[in-house]
Amino acid sequence: MEKVIEKIREQGKGYKPHTNQWNVMNQLIDIVAQDAAAADLVEKDLDVPEMSVAKLVSEITGKRMADPMEVMKAICKFYGLAVPEELPPEYWRTEKSARTGTKAVPQPVAKKTVVSFMDLLGGAGE
Repeated sequence: MEKVIEKIREQGKGYKPHTNQWNVMNQLIDIVAQDAAAADLVEKDLDVPEMSVAKLVSEITGKRMADPMEVMKAICKFYGLAVPEELPPEYWRTEKSARTGTKAVPQPVAKKTVVSFMDLLGGAGE
């Protein structure tokens, strides 16, 4: 699996972090990191110019898809992969955590404050 991830990164090394191109490349990495069969197939396909990361990125970004599930389906269709039922975890985040020895810490959700209409009127009617 590491070999195919390295190949994908090498082909996409010019993409700026967090751009559409970088996101498509990383979503491909997420898919192959979770599925050994997909990793084997993509590793072979990347040697074919028409199946390169650049061709994939061009096709996906050309469709201007915003929904990550739709992007994943398009990536799977491009390489002939089985479509996972849900988005795989973001490999770059989990890999970074593994390298640094830290764990991703969930951020607390702010408690919603309920304000009644009467509160807005300054207690009118009391």
